[in-house]
Amino acid sequence: MTFFYDSGRRAIAFFLCVLIPLVFASCGKKPDGKYVGGISDWESEVFQAPSLRIEGQDYFLQLILRQVGRDMPAELLFRHQKTNKEKLRTGTWSMGDGKRVIAFPDGKEVQEYYLYKKGSRFVLEDRWGLVDDNGSMFVLIRNKGKSRKRSFPITFTFESDGEARFTSQAMPKGVSGEWQMIGKRVAASFLHESTGERQKYFLFWKGDNLAIEKLTMYLPFFQKYYVRLPDEAKPSGPFSTKELREGFDGGRFDERHEASHDKQNWIPINKVKGFEPGTRQLKRKNWMYHTVFEDPPVLKPR
Repeated sequence: MTFFYDSGRRAIAFFLCVLIPLVFASCGKKPDGKYVGGISDWESEVFQAPSLRIEGQDYFLQLILRQVGRDMPAELLFRHQKTNKEKLRTGTWSMGDGKRVIAFPDGKEVQEYYLYKKGSRFVLEDRWGLVDDNGSMFVLIRNKGKSRKRSFPITFTFESDGEARFTSQAMPKGVSGEWQMIGKRVAASFLHESTGERQKYFLFWKGDNLAIEKLTMYLPFFQKYYVRLPDEAKPSGPFSTKELREGFDGGRFDERHEASHDKQNWIPINKVKGFEPGTRQLKRKNWMYHTVFEDPPVLKPR
């Protein structure tokens, strides 16, 4: 009996020695040190509406948005299907409140269009609403064959205490953050202090390498303010807090001016949150969007 008892104990001990490491390994191993790879982003995006019926005529529409360094040029092309006559407008674009804002100079005025994603397609509109003869919105598709991506290097550094650092071409000095394990995945979050932008990466193991499964971006949109003198009926603006400060320093505004985000409640301009350097601005909302990578970027340990 002693033989069987001792053999049983040895078998259980052996089983536990094998099982316990497997259980902990199944929870996902932890990253340690530096991981280097590359990630792709759109350098130019081409959006098209092959056929639009407007005032009884058929048109082809093409919108091109580019990123050239810090410049963000835009082109909008209308082509008459029958005569092939074209009208090309050039301007700039920026990321707005949940949509892209495209601005084209029109004499002394600037005409704005807005592009936002709806399902797998994109909707182009202006402040009055763009519709075709059927009353339908201008729906565009991204032409992946004509659109171009660019790749740039990125580096993740993971410390054992949960701290992390992210470096890219856009942020060569790097930005600090933190990481944690969520099941078998690694979640790394980084906050850019000057812009308030937060990036959250979800990574999984691919052998000894890490691969980026998804990126979530949180973009803050801060309150803007109208400005007036107490005896003025019509205010100017709206202005960001940075523009308020620049106007104050440049002499356009002074202590007499009042500011309001809703034209109802007015406060002295120097009482606006974020007006003084180093103080926090009043955040209106966050815009969040996700990027799920069809071909996950791979990061190799260094």
